[in-house]
Amino acid sequence: MFQTLIFKRDKKVQKSLLDRRDDFRIKWLNVPGHHWISSNLRILAAFEFVVDSLSHSTLDKFSAHKNEIIFLNTSGLYTLSVTAEAGVDYIVLFPETIELIASSSTAKAASIITHELGHILAGHSPARAKSIEGQMEADHFTSEVGLGNELQDLLLEFRPSEAITKRINHLTVLLTRSNL
Repeated sequence: MFQTLIFKRDKKVQKSLLDRRDDFRIKWLNVPGHHWISSNLRILAAFEFVVDSLSHSTLDKFSAHKNEIIFLNTSGLYTLSVTAEAGVDYIVLFPETIELIASSSTAKAASIITHELGHILAGHSPARAKSIEGQMEADHFTSEVGLGNELQDLLLEFRPSEAITKRINHLTVLLTRSNL
């Protein structure tokens, strides 16, 4: 009987989490300007993967975040997250990033999106987001969501640099701690 009660309680929690994810997914994909996400099945799959990776505590962070988050598809290099107007946070995805998301595995693509969301939830200014400390804070969020391995694998594909090496090493520490 004890196991049955636990199972029922866990099932209720799972249903609640699934309902919360569905609400988040609907809200996110119905944002004006997000039609471009749904128009490419690989990009949509990456966004869906992010939503399906969110825990109750991460959804709570998004609930506490008062600004709307908008992903913009534009031209330029890589990504940028910025609060440009009151009540709206923008994550600007440039062609190189869109191509990377569309061509990577769904999980690696989701790690890119989650990393950018980490900048938003951490309240990073564009300058902080560009700094190695800001990058590692967003990497930490990605690891908390459960996509740290995928982000690390993606970073290993980049041209080596001091910043990339620091981020990979930081992720290694985070991932080692989470496996203990």
